[in-house]
Amino acid sequence: MSKKLLFLGVFLFLSLAFSCVSFAQGPVVGSAAEEATESLLFMEVPTVVTSTLTARKMTDAPSAMVVVTADDIKRHGYTKLTDVLIDVPGFFDMTDANEDIVGIRGGYASSFNYAMVMVNGHRMNVSPIGNFNPDQYIGLGTVERIEIIKGPGSAIYGTGALLGVINIITKKEFTGNYFTARTGSFTNEFGYSLGRKGEEDSNFFMDFDYLNAPGAEVDVPASLDLVNTGSGRTRQAGKVYLNKYPSNWQAFGGYTSKNVEFDIQQSHLVRITPRGANGNLYDYDTEAFKPRFISDVFHMDLRYKIELSDTSKVTINPSYHFFEQRGGHYLTWGSYDAPTYGTRSSWIADVQQLQARVIYDNQIMDNLSLVSGLDYSNVDFQEMDTLSNNSTYSGFTYTVEGAGKEGNWTVMGLFGQVIYSPIEKLDLILGARYDDFEDKADSEIAPRAGIVFRPMTPLTCKLLYGRAILSPQWTHLTASSVSGSYVGNPNLGPQTVNSKDLIFDLTFDRSVTNLSLFQTKTEDVINSVIVNASTGLRQYQNTGIGDYEGFELSEKIKVLDWMSLNGSVANVAEAGDTTATYLLGADLRYVPKYVYRLGFTMKPIKHLWVDLGGRMYSEVTTDDSVLGNRDIDSWTTIDMSVGYAISDFDIALYLTNLSDEEYEIGGTVSRPLPRAGFGWSLKAGYKF
Repeated sequence: MSKKLLFLGVFLFLSLAFSCVSFAQGPVVGSAAEEATESLLFMEVPTVVTSTLTARKMTDAPSAMVVVTADDIKRHGYTKLTDVLIDVPGFFDMTDANEDIVGIRGGYASSFNYAMVMVNGHRMNVSPIGNFNPDQYIGLGTVERIEIIKGPGSAIYGTGALLGVINIITKKEFTGNYFTARTGSFTNEFGYSLGRKGEEDSNFFMDFDYLNAPGAEVDVPASLDLVNTGSGRTRQAGKVYLNKYPSNWQAFGGYTSKNVEFDIQQSHLVRITPRGANGNLYDYDTEAFKPRFISDVFHMDLRYKIELSDTSKVTINPSYHFFEQRGGHYLTWGSYDAPTYGTRSSWIADVQQLQARVIYDNQIMDNLSLVSGLDYSNVDFQEMDTLSNNSTYSGFTYTVEGAGKEGNWTVMGLFGQVIYSPIEKLDLILGARYDDFEDKADSEIAPRAGIVFRPMTPLTCKLLYGRAILSPQWTHLTASSVSGSYVGNPNLGPQTVNSKDLIFDLTFDRSVTNLSLFQTKTEDVINSVIVNASTGLRQYQNTGIGDYEGFELSEKIKVLDWMSLNGSVANVAEAGDTTATYLLGADLRYVPKYVYRLGFTMKPIKHLWVDLGGRMYSEVTTDDSVLGNRDIDSWTTIDMSVGYAISDFDIALYLTNLSDEEYEIGGTVSRPLPRAGFGWSLKAGYKF
């Protein structure tokens, strides 16, 4: 407790002290730091499009939002979307033995399907369970900014925008050639970007990235190994394999002009399974059949704008998406415990989606705007099979339609949104979306309402309400009992969220403060429940309520012309109606009550920048079959980066987990994985 109070006390003290300094101090003229990169230090409020489908200042957007820029990605050395999200107040790391998972405001699932992930507005959540893997290698070198909504987004984006929306917006005005290379303790990465400016304000951008990450191997004592009693083996020390990504790559191409935008992207993910889901340790080098997850994602997206008048336009947006999953990643026993190949399972899935959107945007009057649209999506589940070991552990069984039936599903949605400003300082927002799921699930309506009030120049207040849905997904409905693991439930209902936010934004030239108070109630949670104790067969069912409340307080201050300070504290707690399954005592199971973040960005001399940041999680209440009920101790990680740029050359040194604190090395799939110890990487870039 003393460490948490000290961390929070330092943050609040520095915030108050530096706020006083920033308001008392005028601009420094003629200093050597005058040429500091403005995007690093200037308190400019970004313009966003994701909240309303129209461009608005983030402080005026009727959502709880955060924007992560390309400069943020460069300073922190992020490699994957997971890295970005766990540094955002309100998000927390839930990565387990099977896959990368990020929780949002207390909510999480065994796969990341509680948030809608998009690239330039194109829906990426195309899989049999409606998820998008946040470690899918999309190449962060393509990114101009990432707009993140915390809270429901179904009123515009439909099913899946349950607790958040993440819109990855790619670079459009980059010109020249830029080559990057990175190497270090846990990663090797290369990238090449090319940008050209054409006639009539057209732009072409291309990016290719390759990642071959050996990751970290964390030593685990024999006491934390789980042994198959039938193998005759005794417990032995082993390893957990973290962030091991061999031969990942992505290629992106984009074209923009006044009325046309076109994207095409292919990404290839290979992730090595960290450990057995039940706590079993295995030796990756000696496994004949390597436990790994393989996913390929391809999409094309065209957006064509037709100007109807000076104040209205129509955007026609057809797109194509293909998702393929392979591998044998879900490991139960390694080959030590189940000779010769171990026991594991995986989906073999091919999913193709054709989508079309038509969006109408009309500024009817100076104080009244309308956005409405139609979504059409046709999803073809072409292959829905499973790969698993047979009972003698001597080979593998390929089960046709083991993960669900092959078939076709058409989903249609209609949405509308009105923003009315009766006076200059007040915006009223009202919107709703209707989705039809054919005969597979009941039709749903997701409304939203909001008030954005600016009582004085630096202050904006927001009062927001939204309802969101996660309809039953294809596997939830059609999974076959022949897989031996899960059976679908054709009577499954949607999972719903009702969310309320009260937000205060205080924006000065040299500081930005945000306070978000929220209450989120998730009902009819879709979960797998054991329906046959002797075989372990599970069925998807609606199982209870997650009722959470909390706050996120963040601040960024330009202390001096050459230094800025940022920090945040995020809190989530049970609000009263949460089902006991999601609790341990009075605490939320697996969810940190507080997450603190603090960072400095400095440019003490021309061309040089330094970034120092820390993140601390409070104690987490958890349980598992290996360690039993106990808490994961609070932990802190401190990262540092130093960069130097001159002319067309830049170089950066990234140091991660300076305290070398792994904090947690045992347990099963229900527990978060350990964190890698101290690491370093060096990245160089050259523009020509």
